[in-house]
Amino acid sequence: MDNLTLGLIDYFQAPHKYFWRWADGGQVIEWRDGDTICYRDELMPILKHLSKDGLPAFGAILLVISACKERADTPAAKGGIPMSMLRLLDYQQKNSEKLGGMKDQMLKAIRFLQYVAALPLELRTGNNRTWLLHLVFGKVAELISIEAASQLVDVFNSGQYDYEIFREPPYDYDEMGDEVSGNHGGSHVKRTFSQDIEALHQALMAFPTAQELEVAVRSGIRKLPQAVALEIPSLETGDLLEQLEEDDRTTGLVQLTKRLIAALNIPMHAHGSSDQLFGGVSDITNRGNFDRLLLSELAHDDLSLMARLANNEALYLRREELPSNPEKQRILLVDTTLKMWGLPRVFAVSAALACAHNNKAKARIASYALSGTGYYDIDLTTKDGVVNALEQLDAALHCGRGLSQFVSQQAMREEDEVFLITEEAGTHGILFQSILASLKKPVNFLVTVSRSGELRFYEYIKGRKKQLSEARFDLQELLFPATAPKKEKSVRKNRSLLHAPAFMQYLPGPLFLPASKIKFNADCFFEVKKNHLVCVTIDQRVLYWNNRMRGAREIIEYLEFGQICFGSAGDTTLYILVYSGGPKYVRLYEVDLESGTVEITKLPDTITGLAEMVFDEGYFYVKTANELFAIEASTGKAYPGKDRIGVFTLMLERNRKAFGNVNLNFYKKFVNEGYTTINTVKGVYLNADGELGFDERHISLRSRSEKINEMIVIEQNRQEKGKNTVALEAIKREMPVIDLPNTYLKFSRFIWPEGSEVVADSRGLLHLKSADSSIGEITIVMIVGKPTACWSSDGNVCGSPYFTGKAGTEGAAVTAFYENYIQRFIDRIKKYATNA
Repeated sequence: MDNLTLGLIDYFQAPHKYFWRWADGGQVIEWRDGDTICYRDELMPILKHLSKDGLPAFGAILLVISACKERADTPAAKGGIPMSMLRLLDYQQKNSEKLGGMKDQMLKAIRFLQYVAALPLELRTGNNRTWLLHLVFGKVAELISIEAASQLVDVFNSGQYDYEIFREPPYDYDEMGDEVSGNHGGSHVKRTFSQDIEALHQALMAFPTAQELEVAVRSGIRKLPQAVALEIPSLETGDLLEQLEEDDRTTGLVQLTKRLIAALNIPMHAHGSSDQLFGGVSDITNRGNFDRLLLSELAHDDLSLMARLANNEALYLRREELPSNPEKQRILLVDTTLKMWGLPRVFAVSAALACAHNNKAKARIASYALSGTGYYDIDLTTKDGVVNALEQLDAALHCGRGLSQFVSQQAMREEDEVFLITEEAGTHGILFQSILASLKKPVNFLVTVSRSGELRFYEYIKGRKKQLSEARFDLQELLFPATAPKKEKSVRKNRSLLHAPAFMQYLPGPLFLPASKIKFNADCFFEVKKNHLVCVTIDQRVLYWNNRMRGAREIIEYLEFGQICFGSAGDTTLYILVYSGGPKYVRLYEVDLESGTVEITKLPDTITGLAEMVFDEGYFYVKTANELFAIEASTGKAYPGKDRIGVFTLMLERNRKAFGNVNLNFYKKFVNEGYTTINTVKGVYLNADGELGFDERHISLRSRSEKINEMIVIEQNRQEKGKNTVALEAIKREMPVIDLPNTYLKFSRFIWPEGSEVVADSRGLLHLKSADSSIGEITIVMIVGKPTACWSSDGNVCGSPYFTGKAGTEGAAVTAFYENYIQRFIDRIKKYATNA
């Protein structure tokens, strides 16, 4: 035979007792157990398409086709392992000696086949399946070159060598064609299997996640392009005062402006066109006053005239109306000279805004800033314009020259209203008054402001000044309000954490937690009231016990590391003040112990040199290196100089005495009723007795006796042979990252080859997830010395009421839980996995 024929047979022929084979005279390719992989008729178009870029390993093509045929309701489509892949896994384990291991490479190949099976059905059927295969194997090294691939497919399709191809070799052979047995390095089976698995391994490297594979199938690229970072101008909504109020820099300005709008009663001087009617007749109409009746109407007799009037038939003269008032202009002149610096400048801009908004006449607003030598436009209609107006300063003593220059250069009409806003004392100067008197267009209104918060409003009528109103404002209160810091509210509700066990999706947790990672120092504990205890753990969690016959609730998942101080209000509200020494800030936590709601307030002012913190009657008293101030616990407001240093020292001394009187032995007995919590696990396995074990312990169902019911316990293996013998060991794998705020929590992940896994949680919990999705996820409290408790993701619980919070579970319920969940979890592993 020539090289083409030998290559054809080597490529398409199934090796001896391989995981796939030809059947029905070469019309079907099936698994070793008889299930169909694909038909020859559907395979040929795929091979012709792939041959244009060279052909990959034939077995790899068949495995991807098999994964494409997984139904949407199978475990594979939901992230599990396809049944067909379990066959492949079984083949590898049964022939591990001949194949020389390769278990890790095969698991990676199966992971890629899981990605394929998890694709939406429309992306892995019909023409899309051909496109998927082309995309996947385009990233894989070719086994048959482009030059030979098309010819090879054509010869195969001709059927000329079907007999040789469809006949399975009677034995395995090496490169020389000699029969081999056992673990032979040159085995045809081993070489073919290696090529198939390596092709899928390369595909996994090209598409490391299911999302990248789906994106590539849909769009032809692995990752969607990142959006170009465009600078989008901010869209300001609402009127001007609303926009200014949303900005912390101008909130006080708005409060003052609103008060000024009410204080400034600007008179209206309007002359309508209807005051007097001039001009001639413009039209005839059938409506009007009787004095405008046509003279011809009066020629009718009385009854006829009355009838015409009643029926709107009489005719009237319509006089010509005068033009309406032209649009008025309100000119606002704001003084920016030396005496206006500081608070008066802000006061003046607020007054200008009030004049602009108190505009019943709908006049057009024009605003200008006056300096010592001139004037310039300012914009009081936009937020940026107002902020810019607040920044204008001039070092001249008064604005008289600027005012004179404005009046001489600007064209103004008689009906325009001119407002001058300046400082009160400056208007009494002789020079300034002489400038006012010499203006060709006099100022209509004068608004004076002072640093003390006084405002006076004047009107000039024929050169004489008349005071219209006067008001006084507390500028400190309006411009610098003592607002409470914003609170971040955290509601304890269910969530969706990627890669996290089902138990962690629930807030609060379905089980009470064991005492774990606790340092018995007096400053770590706080007694809200009798038999209600709070503790900050070593891993920065906050636990709460409200009954010594119950476990703990986790009320805060993560508390920043730093100096802490506890406080309370009543029986249900807990306060914790935290001073972080890293990025120096202070946070105040307010916890509703009944609902579990947490409100976090980040205090705006940075605190440096903090030495001591004490809580007393609703306030946290904080002493720094240079000052003492108080923080109101209910609002988070800080008040400097709230108390005298001597009183603080007394409170601090009282607090230290209280710490000295704390009975830590009582706390130890209160939070732990005599059990030992397991925080770390190094290995997980099934022992020879068919029980789930970890390290030197195992989980067992203790049988009923005369004195006690059935219970689930975690026991030491001791010297029992069946307990210490490892039958099926799980492999330790890296735990995917869980998006939790607390990075001190540690998780260890162990997986059996068939896909079931166990996650050990450093809080003293063991999470079990079976590869069979019909078996609910299980969480077991890891304690020794007492009966434990269990929870399943479908809501069932059993075990010690200390952790379940329910009355004692009947023995039958404990047995049913063990058999329906834990035993099924174990049986699944025993059925599909064997020890490597």
